[in-house]
Amino acid sequence: MSLLSAYAVTLPIGGVRRPWLAVLAALMGFVTTAAVSQRAEAQSGASSIREFVASKDKWPQLVGRPLKLEGRYTVLSKTELRFAGCSVRFLLPQRFRKPRGDSRNLEVSGQLKRQAGQLVFVVRKVIPQPSDMDELDRRRVAIDTGKPDELYELGHWARDRGTFYDDQQLLRAANRLLENGVARAFGLLDSDDAEGMRLLAAKAAEFGFSGRLQREYLHEANRAAFETERKRKQPDIETVLNNIRRELPGSGTPLPTEQQSLRKDYLEAPRAIYRVADDATRRLLDRIFFAEVVLADIERNAADDGRNGYQIAARIEKQLPERHDLAEAYRDRELNDLAGRIAQLTRGQVLDLAGKYVEREQPERAEDVKRRWLQARARLAQAEGPRELMELGEEYLNLLNDEQGAARMFQRAYDANPQLTTASAWLAEHGYELQDGRWDLPGGARKHERDDLTEAIHEGLVLKGMTGSQVRAALGGAPSTVVRMATAGRISEIWLYEELRISVQLTRGSTQTSLNVRRVTNAP
Repeated sequence: MSLLSAYAVTLPIGGVRRPWLAVLAALMGFVTTAAVSQRAEAQSGASSIREFVASKDKWPQLVGRPLKLEGRYTVLSKTELRFAGCSVRFLLPQRFRKPRGDSRNLEVSGQLKRQAGQLVFVVRKVIPQPSDMDELDRRRVAIDTGKPDELYELGHWARDRGTFYDDQQLLRAANRLLENGVARAFGLLDSDDAEGMRLLAAKAAEFGFSGRLQREYLHEANRAAFETERKRKQPDIETVLNNIRRELPGSGTPLPTEQQSLRKDYLEAPRAIYRVADDATRRLLDRIFFAEVVLADIERNAADDGRNGYQIAARIEKQLPERHDLAEAYRDRELNDLAGRIAQLTRGQVLDLAGKYVEREQPERAEDVKRRWLQARARLAQAEGPRELMELGEEYLNLLNDEQGAARMFQRAYDANPQLTTASAWLAEHGYELQDGRWDLPGGARKHERDDLTEAIHEGLVLKGMTGSQVRAALGGAPSTVVRMATAGRISEIWLYEELRISVQLTRGSTQTSLNVRRVTNAP
């Protein structure tokens, strides 16, 4: 019978009822000091010594009332026992026999009385009780371990008793129950329930567990939030980052160079790696996770073709200085994109691109992009006329200091219009002499016509008289469109290279076996 029920059965009825209700209300503090333990003890009807001691200020009001208490004794003689943690003497009845077995738990029934100005408990009946560990095993079997609340309740019972009796074995068992309860509660959460995971982290802190378990659930919560946000069209990444900064202490420290290999392991299995990592490693993983979220935010704005690689690289180096390697990769992507679109670039863009290669200590690539740009311009210049070819010749000198390349352009300008004195004057000024319609350096071996064609093909130029196969070699493949015509024994084809904006007219007479270039013009 609990202390509350003991009072309830002794309350008189009739006119004196109300004063006793006041006493009953005053006693509620005693019987409700530990609600969880109270529910547990209700099975036997006895209050625990821990509860009894916690309500010491109510003892005078309990004198003479039937009470039932249970607890762990420290002293037991033929006439008296003492419960651990309690100063009251418990006087045993005559003919009392010490219980058998190893358990030191007893339940006693009796009354508080005053003797020589002191309170004593006169025991009427003693009932042996199982040890706390045996009782814990019995209660564990009786609960549904799939329900976190039942694990919490039993864990609190064991913790209260273990704390009161300084029983380390019982405290360890209590902690296991509470941890199992939290783990079970986590297993019942939806994978995207970030707030539920945060509540479990708070519960782990409330239970006094080490920061490891709390930090594990905070990591789970932040990963769940990140994975939810990254699926949205307009993700709120900033809120995720703020939570990571606040809850995962290692997130603000850049990852040391020698720890870069840890990133791959974490990104392959983040939850599993974090769960088993020690505290020092977790600080590194916090940063890797933080960097993952930052990159997800930055890379949402990265162009698929890499054309804004330098902009992305600048953001990476500002926010994640340890990811210089990734920033460089994005710069390479933009440079590769520009190099792949070399024919579309302006002169200023080509010079900027070449300058970036020089900054990256790649001078050979700087020269290559300028040469390829000139070659791409040569196709257009040839179609536009001799003046454009001469301008391109000057660019060979300005950009590459390549006099030989410039001479080829002025030679082609002369071929297109031998009456244009500007081309002749430039060639003569640079030491070339006209021999049989060709400008060559004095004493130099005359180039064979086949050498001229090979050079033109290498430069991506189409010359009059080239065969169809030579045109394809010079322009990098078949035309996008072919138009065929046949008139008066002559077959003509117009090959349109839309991307290069070049139109090539080829003809074949009735006695010829192959098509040959007649004219090259710019396509609209």
